[in-house]
Amino acid sequence: MADMKKLTEEERVYRTLKGEIVTGKRNPGERIIVAQISQSLGTSAMPVRAALKMLQQDGLVEVVPYAGATVKKIDGKEYSEISAIRQLLEPYAAQLAVKCMSEQEIDELQKLLDVMEKCVKEGDNVTYSDYNTKFHTYINKHCGNQTLIDLIDQLANRSKITRNFYILRADRIAESLEEHKEILRLIRCREAEKVAEIIRKNKIGGYQTILRDILREL
Repeated sequence: MADMKKLTEEERVYRTLKGEIVTGKRNPGERIIVAQISQSLGTSAMPVRAALKMLQQDGLVEVVPYAGATVKKIDGKEYSEISAIRQLLEPYAAQLAVKCMSEQEIDELQKLLDVMEKCVKEGDNVTYSDYNTKFHTYINKHCGNQTLIDLIDQLANRSKITRNFYILRADRIAESLEEHKEILRLIRCREAEKVAEIIRKNKIGGYQTILRDILREL
């Protein structure tokens, strides 16, 4: 999706490293050595360090002064606890949003979905994951309950490192797109309970996959 030639060096390094982390090419706890990244990507150390700061803000890496950067490890117990709560809150937020969203706001969801479909055609899993997050965040933001929105945001921020693993698997992205098309169709039909149910199943499936296929490797 994104033209790497048009990106700044900082953005190019950031997208490259992010892709390697969320697709599992870099394992939790693995050191990220600035000199090696600079050499492999043909850039200087400065944009690499800037990219690492961005990844730290994303919750994907840990940067320790004088020790360097490592891919952030996943706390299995904490992740399980957060997941259990999100499985309850996010479907409820979606159910409320279906009743609150205007036709114009639903059309904005379609625009996000159009980008996601283009990503699937181009094989751009990283951008797809970003827009997957935007799609669900947009729904949550329109639930009409600010306290609920704040709670979901807080929990999402605590589990940033895991949110992309499930969606970025090669055998998962096309299936995910079809699920999101169905979600949008149901929103247009104002089928609030059905929207909540498909999102609940989506969340449970994703969390179970992460726990089974990723956390067992830690």
